[in-house]
Amino acid sequence: MPLYRQPIQQTILDALGERVTDAENLVTAVSAQNANLLTRIAALESNLDHPGYVSGRYYQGIQGIYTDTSSSNGLNVTGITYVPFPVHDSVSINRLVIFCPSGITDANATIGIYSNLNGLPHDLLISSGNLPAATAGIKESIISLNLDRNWYWFAGITTKAPALYCSGLFLGNNHIFGQTTPNTNSSSCSLRNTGTYSTLPLIAPTNNLSLLNGSAAPLFWFKVN
Repeated sequence: MPLYRQPIQQTILDALGERVTDAENLVTAVSAQNANLLTRIAALESNLDHPGYVSGRYYQGIQGIYTDTSSSNGLNVTGITYVPFPVHDSVSINRLVIFCPSGITDANATIGIYSNLNGLPHDLLISSGNLPAATAGIKESIISLNLDRNWYWFAGITTKAPALYCSGLFLGNNHIFGQTTPNTNSSSCSLRNTGTYSTLPLIAPTNNLSLLNGSAAPLFWFKVN
């Protein structure tokens, strides 16, 4: 190859390299802008659903309740009660709470949170362990859990059902659970499977599920860090 061609070819290669670098930088910049745009869109969507979580406050998980009632139907000794709830923005929580309006001797509860998969509870994210619930008052489980913007399932079991504040007149979760037949007289509030459990399973049992109406949705709260 003639020597005079080498500098020319090198110049061309250098120019092409600069073009490639410029193109890569452009792609990186566009990707960053797109990511920023998606973040801003997600934030706007989140604000449409909920104004935002305030540190140190408790947030009730169930929506659409007209009144509450005292009931021992919220948890059952022969199954896991599941109640769906949304989290509207990424948040860290440090308490999971139920509220007993009155005492029942030896009453207890194990409560927790499952992930959502295709409209059903799936992976256990946190469990309270045994939570004494024999006396009236707020029952708090100290936890540490980060939740993303998503749907989740509150879950609870018991070996002796406590009295809990539960949904009273309830507008229903038919729009979440779905119905086998359209029915305006039935307002499903929670799900329950059949079985006896001493702890919440790592994978949520969803066999033998039944839709529950009335006061079978225990009220619960989570506290934001």
